[in-house]
Amino acid sequence: MILFLYDYVTHVLGWKIPSVFIYSSTRMLLAALTALLFTIFFGPYCIKRLYELKTGQQSIRVEDCPLLVELHKKKKETPTMGGVLILSAMLLSLFLWMDLKSAFTLLLFVTTVWLGLLGGIDDYLKIKYKN
Repeated sequence: MILFLYDYVTHVLGWKIPSVFIYSSTRMLLAALTALLFTIFFGPYCIKRLYELKTGQQSIRVEDCPLLVELHKKKKETPTMGGVLILSAMLLSLFLWMDLKSAFTLLLFVTTVWLGLLGGIDDYLKIKYKN
């Protein structure tokens, strides 16, 4: 998206903008920063909403391994479906900073959405068929 805007401003409007925004390394750094800031600002709201929607808490099987129960005690109150926040931050960064004409971007987008849907279905089934 930023690359389209850069092309429009430089070629159509004729403005002079530093070409640092077309460098891959700069866009990668800004994409990581965008995802970080998105999760910092929207993370607490998203987690609060997941608690309000009662998306379910992680269940820990106590019969399998007592040591595992001890290590995962604090995970018991964690709501499921938290990957929604991570996926939205990643997709926002993808649309803002990546070259949308690249085949690698399309591959990354399709893979991310596919695996995100798979994780969402897994969490949904975990909530629906809770032991």
